[in-house]
Amino acid sequence: MKDFKISVIMPSFNQVAYIDEAIRSVLSQDYPNKELIIIDGGSTDGSVEIIKKYSEQLAYWVSEPDSGQSNAINKGFEKATGHLLTWSNSDDILLPGTLSSVANKAISIPDPMQRWLIGGCLWLDKDGSIMRCTKARNWEKSITKRGLVSVYSPSSFFSAELIDKLGYLDEKLHYAMDSELWLRFAKNGVQYTTSANYFWGLRLHEQAKVSGHLFKDKDDDKQKIVIKKRKSEALEIQKQYEISDFDIKISDAMHKLSSIMSVAFWEGKMHTAYYRNQQWQKNLKLFS
Repeated sequence: MKDFKISVIMPSFNQVAYIDEAIRSVLSQDYPNKELIIIDGGSTDGSVEIIKKYSEQLAYWVSEPDSGQSNAINKGFEKATGHLLTWSNSDDILLPGTLSSVANKAISIPDPMQRWLIGGCLWLDKDGSIMRCTKARNWEKSITKRGLVSVYSPSSFFSAELIDKLGYLDEKLHYAMDSELWLRFAKNGVQYTTSANYFWGLRLHEQAKVSGHLFKDKDDDKQKIVIKKRKSEALEIQKQYEISDFDIKISDAMHKLSSIMSVAFWEGKMHTAYYRNQQWQKNLKLFS
């Protein structure tokens, strides 16, 4: 297990309220063969001072202007030396035990071109209270072939060989670059392996690039802009991969139907009902 080096890329821009906890969530992982790479876009809110505090524990960091999150993550990929890669935003959390769980799963996958692992996600409010628990779902070929790949971004780890062969994030995309990458993997015959563990804590707050706006009032102007941009990029991806509107409707309907029959879906629902409004740090049994 220790042979798998895991690289975590952290894109950062003006998230001073959360970046310290985000960094500690990676550095405190009980897995020794890891590296954290921080690519900051030139923050001016004090984030850089916090990054400097951990500089000796980082594999690499830089603070300089970039063209967006996709560009920042790609810069990190270029610096990464791990066998497995992921990214985790500077306002999110890598949950305890994640890297050990990922490495244990990776051992069971001999072909590096099939080393794509996904886990579950905790949706957190700005104070770290649990809002929703979402378990990872098993691979569903009939849905995936129609263009729907249901994967949460930093809950996804993949081999360096995969990204080297199939390419980095599309830097023209700023809101749906992860969806395009997962679809690219799937269209090239890669199937993810699912873990029952929760990997990622997604923090929802008003300053978040995407997630915060998706949980606000539908009449909010910023939310309308975000939704419009995401929809525009989704249409670009749909056209690029020749996915019809009919495919989208069918895959969405099949996904909803399979949810009802999925044990993981109902486990997430039960965890949500039980742990809602509780601090994630006080419920470590979720990660054991």
